[in-house]
Amino acid sequence: MLDLRFFLAVPTISAALSVIQAESPAPSFKVLEQTQIVEPSGRKVTFKRVEPPVSPPRPAPEPAPVINPMQPSKPMHVLLVSCTVYPGPITELRWGSGDTKHHAFSNVDFLDIAGIGHFETTDSIHGVVLGIGTDKASARSANQPALPALTGFTGSHAQYLLLPTDKKQAPNDPDLEAMDALHAFYDANKAALKQQRSEREAANTVRLEQELLRQEEPKPDTIIHFWPIKSQTHPSTSTEVKP
Repeated sequence: MLDLRFFLAVPTISAALSVIQAESPAPSFKVLEQTQIVEPSGRKVTFKRVEPPVSPPRPAPEPAPVINPMQPSKPMHVLLVSCTVYPGPITELRWGSGDTKHHAFSNVDFLDIAGIGHFETTDSIHGVVLGIGTDKASARSANQPALPALTGFTGSHAQYLLLPTDKKQAPNDPDLEAMDALHAFYDANKAALKQQRSEREAANTVRLEQELLRQEEPKPDTIIHFWPIKSQTHPSTSTEVKP
């Protein structure tokens, strides 16, 4: 049975609500009166007006720990990428920073990369933040660039093709260097990334099944303990509110 407690202050009905977990021992209240509502499903909601409990004194707060920030051993670059994965797979990529934006197509299924968060090279740490989705090629409009065929890529290694309209910044564009490094990382870790994706998808399937089962379970009865308190804003006009 779920046990809820809250405070009521009037005329502005502000409330503080705390939920007592099932494994926690139920507090002891002196019940003054109670009202019960039975929902059509048979679930019962019971309102119990109780005497205000006496709260124990709070201990003095501990001093905040002193944290010495650590400097990263390597420079870090964050790669922010908008991805749309099409059958093939072909992934449309949009990324960049500041006024420099890039638009490309990759022969990598970026759903394989969705869980990495970051990766490291010999001289840099790259954070990876992906906004990712999937779509069908038939859903693309006429004013969007045509999807390239996989035969348009040279060889089977991971690579991307910048669109002709992309104003490539050379040399030393950090966003292009990071995308190069990400594709090289994918080539070197392809099997492991695919295995991790398979495990993520299996775990997501289990979570969805468990959520569906929880939704089908009947809701437990609920008990709400409450007690009036004086309004700090209008102390002389506070009145008692009953459920």
